[in-house]
Amino acid sequence: MPLRNVPLSPTETLSRISLLLVEDDAFTREQLTRLLARTVDVVHPAADGSEALRLFRDLQPDMVLTDINMPVMDGLSMAAIIKAESPDTPIIAVTAHNEEHFLQKAIEVGIDGYVSKPIDPDALIPILFKNASFVLQRNQEEARNQLVSYLLDINPHLIISSEHGRVGRTVWRLCSPERVVR
Repeated sequence: MPLRNVPLSPTETLSRISLLLVEDDAFTREQLTRLLARTVDVVHPAADGSEALRLFRDLQPDMVLTDINMPVMDGLSMAAIIKAESPDTPIIAVTAHNEEHFLQKAIEVGIDGYVSKPIDPDALIPILFKNASFVLQRNQEEARNQLVSYLLDINPHLIISSEHGRVGRTVWRLCSPERVVR
């Protein structure tokens, strides 16, 4: 069955995403966790950048939503380490700071989005959706590449055509269950 090419709605897209939430204020962290749990597949809460980094390495979430100003390890230091280890992981910063030096450092680190406190869900959801769409597209491309590699591994003489980076329909017909020789 070919991969689905129909664009997903924001709700469908976000429901397929795991998110690491980093917020030092316990009340805000709990409220955001409740809000996001209704939107994304899984929310992994962390109280500071150090705990978040450990969770990131263990759980490999699709995205990170982080406060900037936190004890132990701030959000920008944590984001720099995550970007060094996993450059394609979207990181969205949440902060009460609107000062230029915080914004400049966020740009240098490679932050993918920015939301001011207090958080307005109507402002947060579009930023999450944009980044989640990127994650799902990347995952789909990786799955397609793995399929092509697998097909070439089991049949090195297979010819695969592609147009605009998309594998031709012939491959999908060759892979259909009724064509598999047992």
